[in-house]
Amino acid sequence: MNSVMIRIVPFILSSLSLFGIPSDSLKVIEQARSQIKAMGKVDLIALNASGLTFVDSAKDVEDLMKVLVSRREDSQIKKLAADGMSKFRSKDSLEAMGRFAKSNRNYNEFSFPLFLLQGAVPEEDVLWVNLIKARDQSVAKLAITELGGSLVSSQKIADALIQRLKNTQDSQSLKNSLIKKFKEIPTNKAATSLAWLLGNVKYRDVALETLSKTTGQSFGLNIRKWQNWLRGNKNFNPIVSTPKVYPTRKVTESNKQLSGEYPNRYSLTGMAVKIKDEVMSLKTTRTERSIYGIEIEGKTILFFLDCSGSMRGAPFEVLKEQILYMAKTMDNTHSIGVIFFPFSEKVSVLEVSKNTAPFRSKLKRFLSQKNVGGPSPLGGAMNFAYNELIEARYNPVDTIYIISDGHIGSPEARTQIYELNADKRIPIHTICIRGNTHFLNGVASDNQGRSFLVQ
Repeated sequence: MNSVMIRIVPFILSSLSLFGIPSDSLKVIEQARSQIKAMGKVDLIALNASGLTFVDSAKDVEDLMKVLVSRREDSQIKKLAADGMSKFRSKDSLEAMGRFAKSNRNYNEFSFPLFLLQGAVPEEDVLWVNLIKARDQSVAKLAITELGGSLVSSQKIADALIQRLKNTQDSQSLKNSLIKKFKEIPTNKAATSLAWLLGNVKYRDVALETLSKTTGQSFGLNIRKWQNWLRGNKNFNPIVSTPKVYPTRKVTESNKQLSGEYPNRYSLTGMAVKIKDEVMSLKTTRTERSIYGIEIEGKTILFFLDCSGSMRGAPFEVLKEQILYMAKTMDNTHSIGVIFFPFSEKVSVLEVSKNTAPFRSKLKRFLSQKNVGGPSPLGGAMNFAYNELIEARYNPVDTIYIISDGHIGSPEARTQIYELNADKRIPIHTICIRGNTHFLNGVASDNQGRSFLVQ
């Protein structure tokens, strides 16, 4: 009996280690699978009502990517997973997506648009050649359509496109996209194949347009004249259009900002998305340059500190002490500024300054003189900061921290903060002191920050 137990226990432990604890995002997927099994569709309203959310983390990306690339998974589930990841913004999540995007095996009709949206697709011709040659026509068409940047000058890419042009099984839509793409590809090797297509009623118009554009010639649909010209001008230099800008992460983020759209991370038409709260303890041993044991990032840092009525007493006293400890353990290569909310320009602002000994004395007086009380709107403080301080040419702010007990805003306030920060894209980290992190987590996740909960 004992020998049997010796064999069973290690198996159970190894099984737990192998499968691990499902991520929060995978719990959403499992619930959605149950819905499909019961009623044949995903009910987003019921999923949101259950309190489940996608979590913007590398672990969740790994779990959701397994869902996306599974051939057995229901398309509704794949769409749900892709929609969730489209709202991920954390550095770890984007890096995880980038790792998956390196292999053409991870591309399908759901993952490829996601990788493009997140700017995760590497600008490597070997990868794009495989995408152009993909059996999945949705992948091949998207690769042809989105191909841009330096890749259009790659001979490997040109050869792959010409080879694809000869595929007789492709849909008319895919082939039309391919023919049009040769307007951007500096190769003369496709012209003969394009001339033959003038005899195909499905493709002759777009083939003629591409031939005329790239050669500068006008022979209409006369195939013989095109062939004669091409035989005598085998080495002609094609006239090409400016290619698309390659969809790097920087480009895609810029496009999102220019769109003026607030990220619909909490929209009613999709699943809620949040980042992982990093839980800290007041009992944590303090380290230098830290607040509540959280090592502070950045060199020029602006702090928004909650001094509303809910912070009265010990919470605010501890907060002041933590700020002073951080400043004391930082050197003068750092710069610090503080804005209190509720906001009053006369008594709520300590402008960003070098962290020198005189500044630390000034900071101590500033914190000690502040009275606690009133409501906790953050908007006035943020508006002043972006219009008067952050826009200043001196001491440009590179990092923002908001510290509060969490009861400080609404969805409209989150939208306002995102819009204020849309151009600068300064990381906004949030620290919630024993409160509800929902609002603060949203602000951090919208603005490339981290969300901390101090218990």
